Amino acid sequence: MPTTVRHLRRLLYCVVPTLLACGGGGGGGTVTGNNAALAIALAPTSGSAAQGGALSIGVTATGSGGFTGTATFTVTGLPANVTASVANSVTSGGVTTGTIGLVIGAAAAAAQSTLTITASGTGVTSVSASYTLIITAVAVPGYTLSATPATLSVTQGTAGVTTIGITRTGGFVGPVTLAATGVSAGLTAGFNPNNTAGNTSTLTLTAAAGATTGTVTVTVTGTAAGLANQTTTIQVTVTAAVGGTSVTLDYTGCGPFINPVWLAYQDGNGPWTQVIPTGAVYHFTITGAKGGYAYATVSGANTTVGVVLVTAADFAGGTPVVFCQAQVLKAVNVTVTGLTAADIAFISLGNGTTFAQSTSLNPVPIAGVQAGLQDLVSYKTPVVGGPTAADRGIIIRDLNVANNGSAGTLDWVAGPLITPTAATITVAGLLPGDAMSGSMIYYTGAGATCTPATLYSIPSSGAAARNLFGIPAAFQRATDFHSISLTEINGQTTRSIGYSFHTFASQTITLGANLPTPTVTALAQAGYKRLQVVGTIPVDYPTGASLTYTQQGTAHSAVITATMNWIGSANATLALPDFSAVGGWQDAWAPAAGAAADWTFMATDINYTGQPCSEGARLRAGRVKGVN
Repeated sequence: MPTTVRHLRRLLYCVVPTLLACGGGGGGGTVTGNNAALAIALAPTSGSAAQGGALSIGVTATGSGGFTGTATFTVTGLPANVTASVANSVTSGGVTTGTIGLVIGAAAAAAQSTLTITASGTGVTSVSASYTLIITAVAVPGYTLSATPATLSVTQGTAGVTTIGITRTGGFVGPVTLAATGVSAGLTAGFNPNNTAGNTSTLTLTAAAGATTGTVTVTVTGTAAGLANQTTTIQVTVTAAVGGTSVTLDYTGCGPFINPVWLAYQDGNGPWTQVIPTGAVYHFTITGAKGGYAYATVSGANTTVGVVLVTAADFAGGTPVVFCQAQVLKAVNVTVTGLTAADIAFISLGNGTTFAQSTSLNPVPIAGVQAGLQDLVSYKTPVVGGPTAADRGIIIRDLNVANNGSAGTLDWVAGPLITPTAATITVAGLLPGDAMSGSMIYYTGAGATCTPATLYSIPSSGAAARNLFGIPAAFQRATDFHSISLTEINGQTTRSIGYSFHTFASQTITLGANLPTPTVTALAQAGYKRLQVVGTIPVDYPTGASLTYTQQGTAHSAVITATMNWIGSANATLALPDFSAVGGWQDAWAPAAGAAADWTFMATDINYTGQPCSEGARLRAGRVKGVN
């Protein structure tokens, strides 16, 4: 055998056994023995992400049986528009760790899929683990509208009510403005509230006395910034009136102590008849010159039976009576500095009122603030003793602070401060022994936005002339009004007056006459206490009269109110009716028969409607009290 061949064979005998003993090269690792293997572990084994999102998976490959090489990772089964990448791969002692990143494209389908993650190494069998990927759709802000009920029948001269529901999706919380189209001639639509960030709005569809009859489709359209308009429809049928005055009482949005649990009406002197509401809206018709309605409210242990006696004309020609204006209220904070221990500062904003003293913790919260532009009015005065020339005021106009936001700082040293103007307010009609106290209120805003702010309390005194203080003209808007409220007490008789005026100047306001003591008797009634009052009403009180009585030791009350149009003369007789034969009535709502009751007979003079935000707006009342 040639020498070259012998050398080659000798080399092969040496090299081949070595290779068999050491294993194959590759992957930077070495396998010794025939039991080399890999194991794979994922953390976590599933994940969920929205379209356009990302996920991270920790992966570990562990070698055994002599495997000390580097493992590599691959991902298969990826759905369309999802990509995977491996990062941070590190090997130590046969253990390879890494991170697999998943990027979910915005166009990826919202679905669940199973990915296969494989670990591979040289000289060992690859191993795999499953990963559950859940892709969710991106929440798109939006909303839809609905109407409940979606069909209404409205008689000429009356109104129908439906609730517009606003179903919000994708985290949308912005305001929605509502509008109605498709109404027929004489049919008007009103939303309460409109431009709302809430979930409902009450739509009142009012048919005038001469409204066109027939059926129309009213479309309600919602608009919101950055979103497509949404619509819902209501089929509205306007029917011809058959005579009489239609009455609509709308308690939508009222709380439990206002929303009745029972309501009945009386046409003329006829029988009382229970009214079944649609939602919280009651409809009935008065054909005579007079009429009225009665109601019961229950809130825990508090019960009230009320009777309202009016003429057909008092019902304002079928205009719905809305008892509660739906609104979204908020809380606003204000920081107060510079008060001494002798000071108190009243703070008012959008129907929310509070006060601060030197010991108050900042910020001071103002609860119950209405939405929209509002004026913050604050007034600093002594804690005791009444207003003085050292009082100061602060007015910040046209605030619209977000819920739980800050209205800023009221600095009673640096200001800017308003020095009040002084004037002498004289009360005419005081009698010997009278004591009179009250408060000064300041109204800002016009119409529906007119809201009160407390300036100060007026201490009790028998003096007819008071040196009081108000806001100087230089700091007033034309829609600002002072309103003084005073109450006089003399034994069992009480008189009060509220009077509004723009310019704070010396003037005289006049109390009404003392109300003569009436005759109050208990009428025969087995189930509950029926009081009757017979009294004379002075000419100073042309608006109406009422009898209120409460069972002693309880919260069971009754109140009977009548307009002077219904009473018809200076001699008034008011009594709680006998409801025992009326459907749905419960005796337990009224004061108990035979129980003692505290009663108040009152007559009123009111020359305005709504808030007293007008020159000369006046509310006078005379009261006399007793026990039966």
